[in-house]
Amino acid sequence: MQCRSVQRQSIHAECRIRAKAGLPQRVTLADMSSEGCALRSFRLRLRRQEAVEVELPNAGRVPAEVRWVRMGEGVGLRFLHPLQVDQLEGVVREARLFSIKGKSPRIPIVFDRPHGRLPC
Repeated sequence: MQCRSVQRQSIHAECRIRAKAGLPQRVTLADMSSEGCALRSFRLRLRRQEAVEVELPNAGRVPAEVRWVRMGEGVGLRFLHPLQVDQLEGVVREARLFSIKGKSPRIPIVFDRPHGRLPC
């Protein structure tokens, strides 16, 4: 396991990613920092060290390099130029706004049911 120089924030937002020889694909941001992010997608076919461009909400198109790939799960990216603080805050703010408006899935609420019945 590698150490990161910057702590990543959990996030849930839609964005797009494009490899050099492909069309943009919709993916979900899982976490991010000013230096990189993790994307969740079942369809991505990328290789380590491949150059990509990710379009982030409120930050625009950001060139990146694929650092890890887990087929059927997602990919990890390292931005070629770290995001500015205001860009990172804009992406996080936009993701939270979408979550509040119900456009992004929220964390499910689990009720404790000791006797198998819902509370009245």
